[in-house]
Amino acid sequence: MSLSRFILLVAVVVLAGCVGAPVADDADTTSSPTSSATTQSPAYMDCNASLHVSPAEQAPDDATVVAFEDLPADRQSEFEQAREGYAMLPGESDAANFWFETRYVSMDGGTFSTTLTTC
Repeated sequence: MSLSRFILLVAVVVLAGCVGAPVADDADTTSSPTSSATTQSPAYMDCNASLHVSPAEQAPDDATVVAFEDLPADRQSEFEQAREGYAMLPGESDAANFWFETRYVSMDGGTFSTTLTTC
């Protein structure tokens, strides 16, 4: 094979990946945006939330501060894990809602701020 044919073959192979061949998920490209087909949420919306905890100088005057001892056992476990870095919250539970509403926790004479993150 001549050098020019080899270079042409390499260019075609490289460019084929850039052009983007259709994938199995894109098979139904003829349906209209108003079709009655069942739609699924994108995969990025099906991710779990994570809890982060950091020391707070002081909670705002109008904030509700929950004592660590008053947290349910599973929330205490999540809080302790988050103090060490972060805690992944189970997707099939009320954990994310609980931590969204609980912004401050008092423990060991200090106040901690909670932050809930999702992808």
